[in-house]
Amino acid sequence: MRKAALLCSDELWAYGHGDGHPLKAERLRMTSELLDAYGAFDVETSRRIPPIPATDEELALWHTPEYIHAVHRLSDGDKSISPWQYHFGPGDNPVFRGMYESEALKAGSTLLAARLVLSREVDVAFSFNKGLHHAMAGYASRFCVFNDPAIAIQ
Repeated sequence: MRKAALLCSDELWAYGHGDGHPLKAERLRMTSELLDAYGAFDVETSRRIPPIPATDEELALWHTPEYIHAVHRLSDGDKSISPWQYHFGPGDNPVFRGMYESEALKAGSTLLAARLVLSREVDVAFSFNKGLHHAMAGYASRFCVFNDPAIAIQ
């Protein structure tokens, strides 16, 4: 019998890109509630697993140390660093408090999904809100702070 895992937790939608941004955290929360209402995890072959954040070392499998450090600082509200240098600003990639924690958790979710499948603990794993693959090694792009598929492939 095939086993499946959904990687999700309340922390995945604890932060958001802002009210006007298309990536709305409440969509993830509502999808999770709908899956619960349908009993998607009421069978022994399907389970929900909380994600764990990617470490800086794991993020560095794709991203430059300078960029990871900049995301940390911007996330903490450090105004001495230029967000524009890393393609942050109004629009696709706004800076927000907790950005590093939020996006490292999403990248870690993809890494854990890959590990679960590779270890054969499950046959299929779905990382709830990732697959955002536009971030480059040294800058954000098109809603993506970290490139979790590239990190997992590495």
